[in-house]
Amino acid sequence: MPGGAEKRYFISYASEDVIWAEEVARYLRATGISVFWDKLSLRAGDTWPDALRAAVAEADVLWLGWSEHASRSAWVKEEYSAALAKGPNAIRIDLLDGCDLPDELGHIQAERSALARGMADRLIRAPVLDLPADDVKPSSLLRSEHAVVPFIARDAELASIESWCEAADPFAVRLYVGAGGTGKTRLAIEACLRQKQRGWDAGILESRGLAESLSGAPEALDDLLAPRRAPRLVVLDYAETQRAHVNALLWRAARKTGGEKVRLILLARTAGDWWTELQRGDVRFGSVLGSGAEPIELAPIAGDVDERVRVFEAAASAFAVRMRKDRPPPPPAGALDGDTFAQVLFLHMAAYAAVLGETISGRLDLLDFVLEREAGYWRREADDLKLGGTFVPLLPVAVSVAALAGGYDSAAKLGEALACHADLAEYPRLERVAVARVLASLYREGGRIAPLAPDPLAEHLVWRTASTDRSWMLTWFKAADERAAAHGLVVLTRMNRAHYEARDWLGEVLAADLARLVVPAIDVAVQNGDPIGVVLAACLEREPRPDLAVGMMDKIPEQTVALRELAVVITEQAAGVAGEADVVALLKNNLGNRLSDLGRREEALAAADEAVSVYRRLAADRPDAFLPYLAASLNNLGNMLSDLGRREEALAAAVEAVSIRRRLAADR
Repeated sequence: MPGGAEKRYFISYASEDVIWAEEVARYLRATGISVFWDKLSLRAGDTWPDALRAAVAEADVLWLGWSEHASRSAWVKEEYSAALAKGPNAIRIDLLDGCDLPDELGHIQAERSALARGMADRLIRAPVLDLPADDVKPSSLLRSEHAVVPFIARDAELASIESWCEAADPFAVRLYVGAGGTGKTRLAIEACLRQKQRGWDAGILESRGLAESLSGAPEALDDLLAPRRAPRLVVLDYAETQRAHVNALLWRAARKTGGEKVRLILLARTAGDWWTELQRGDVRFGSVLGSGAEPIELAPIAGDVDERVRVFEAAASAFAVRMRKDRPPPPPAGALDGDTFAQVLFLHMAAYAAVLGETISGRLDLLDFVLEREAGYWRREADDLKLGGTFVPLLPVAVSVAALAGGYDSAAKLGEALACHADLAEYPRLERVAVARVLASLYREGGRIAPLAPDPLAEHLVWRTASTDRSWMLTWFKAADERAAAHGLVVLTRMNRAHYEARDWLGEVLAADLARLVVPAIDVAVQNGDPIGVVLAACLEREPRPDLAVGMMDKIPEQTVALRELAVVITEQAAGVAGEADVVALLKNNLGNRLSDLGRREEALAAADEAVSVYRRLAADRPDAFLPYLAASLNNLGNMLSDLGRREEALAAAVEAVSIRRRLAADR
């Protein structure tokens, strides 16, 4: 590491290596060295290309993070080329991966970065995120990743994880499911901390790192699953939204041949269609999952009042210390009764309120209270950044936009998105970026602006902000890219569980841009379940779109709960425009099955009967091609007749199907 506080440093890196850059910037600042890092050094109003060039020219040393990503960056090349003109002593190079240096840098001594971690280690972060002592925002105190509150209860669950880890299996996986605020993430964090005490390597998988590995360095996943130094426990949160990552991990786990044993904990709100489809996707996953194929539902922690009081008091004590307040008295008798306090998050919220002298028992009242305290930090940060008073009332919209999108990579990108609100669209882009910088100051994480957390708090804010005027939300969805729009649909889907009117909002959003949002909506339904599948079906029923229906057929899982209604609607519409008789027959047969899944047995029978009729005509003309299909459709028809109690007719259909198959078998 360099010394000499008189030197000025410029950090040059590719955006994909932001974690390395952030660590370098933190080190230099902590040692009193002047450093230019674009994420913190650029100010509102700066023209960033000119500002970067000026900073490179002013710097004594350019600290270059060299990687495969950096080798493809035109900006990185421009920055180091400018530094080269000052001589070889003006550049320090850290090698972040195995990418070779270009010829023009080959004469400069480079070294494996002390800050660059091993391939697998770059996918894993520590179980607990650091929280500065002066950060007492309620969102920070309540986030499970900060582990402000000591872990209470769940002894049986922890013992089960410990026993599971100690088993001899080289690889094993578990899926824990539960509603937001139940305590899934905190349980997994505590399990990691305890396994680390036993000598394990344990941590949380970084979603962005996994995405980069899949696209550019898949061997990192092999490294992750074959640890050399110690057994490894890793946790993937929001697994239902990261099916490609789960697939990749399981696929490589099926090939695991060496290294220490590995345990993978998946966390999700539900184990619905996404989990079923994942297991159907590869026959090898059955052996990899083993007993882990059965999800473990994390029940509400506070089954009795005494346990709720223990959790409340632990949280109140921890918050009081952090906030430099007096510890509040125990809650009054009966104060923690009711379903609200069956979730740990709301016990913690009540404890936070108690530290501030308030006794609050209702779920919505608690969320409102915490949001009002959080908003106080928005206003104070806006004052510190000298943001005009006109913009302060619009800060909830800015935080809501970031929540819908799942965060933004920069204040500039969030500033662009804020044009969705009519009051903000009137101002120049730089003014909107100034609003975004308030969030960048408060919620920066891993080099990007993170969404408000915990999730129930963010979802409640979006509901409050959109309840008075949701025109901004509709405009935002139309402008958002597919990834951000999909995350916004997730937020609205989850929000519906606490705010039923969000179902209508989903309908408005989808109807306004159906062609673009239909595929992300199907994906969100597979991940999260109702109500988005039902809402999407209703949209297509109101305004039939056979053109979309045909393209959606292969997007619907064969076995689905969340998309049952949609499967019926699109199959009907696709059958209505099908030209070829064999396609009509196939779609009618499928329609019968889909209707049967919904319990609409009479309609299912009619569709199945129509499929049989079409196949009879086709088989009469081309028996070799269509008799197998006729037999299958007769079997299907028999099942539906049986479901309706029409046993004799069901038997006749089955007998005919068997007869056809006997003839086919005899011929072959």
